[in-house]
Amino acid sequence: MFILDGFQVGTFSQIVNILDPNDIKSIQVLKNGADLAIYGFRGSGGVILIKTK
Repeated sequence: MFILDGFQVGTFSQIVNILDPNDIKSIQVLKNGADLAIYGFRGSGGVILIKTK
């Protein structure tokens, strides 16, 4: 699951098409069950949080 500035986006290819790498402020990878709990089943495979400037 990809979260861009608090909003879920579909796939990695969609992010690549809409995001300029120079606009990225931070990227956080969540893999711990406790961190993923708020995302429910959709986040069970992991969550990548991307914040832009």
